[in-house]
Amino acid sequence: MCCIDNYEEMVKILLDRGASVNAQDNELWTPLHAAATCGHAGLVKVLIAHAADLLAVNSDGNMPYDLCEDDPTLDIIETAMANRGITQEMINETRASTEMRMMADVQELLRQGEEVNQQDSQGATLLHIAAASGYVQAAELLLEGGARMDLRDSDGWQPLHAAACWGQMHVAELLVSHGASLNAKTFLDETPIGIFAPQQLQCKM
Repeated sequence: MCCIDNYEEMVKILLDRGASVNAQDNELWTPLHAAATCGHAGLVKVLIAHAADLLAVNSDGNMPYDLCEDDPTLDIIETAMANRGITQEMINETRASTEMRMMADVQELLRQGEEVNQQDSQGATLLHIAAASGYVQAAELLLEGGARMDLRDSDGWQPLHAAACWGQMHVAELLVSHGASLNAKTFLDETPIGIFAPQQLQCKM
């Protein structure tokens, strides 16, 4: 909460008293995710100075820099990544390891005969998360295990809408090949094709 509200001095006090700079909430957000999302440049500097994990991946598959839309704040994060020697290969490997962990969790659910269509507090299913994150293999595993493509989150989004929003073309193609509806509408009457920004993606669909 301090990171969302930009209470920089309070964050400094908490860190000085031993609070974990990489603590995660139930959706795997770290303080840096929150500060980056809100564009709190000063707070981002504080967290980075205390060794915040720049490659932390939340439950939606996003790293802090993925969520930052404020250019000065993004520049701070990207500069820190460069200073730490973080390469695109390292980023890709981290994302891949996150997908592998998700697949292991799904395999365990299936082995125990558990439900793969459970929805979280926002109505999102595992397939929503895999779709938004571009996890093709995880999405395939979920579909094989009975994941439903018609379930909606709290905004009325189906997994295909999530893939469309984040430009996850390969997952979108997978979902469409399994029968996901291109005409499904959110509560705001948005279709997956309407959400896709790049024109070439609309043509592809």
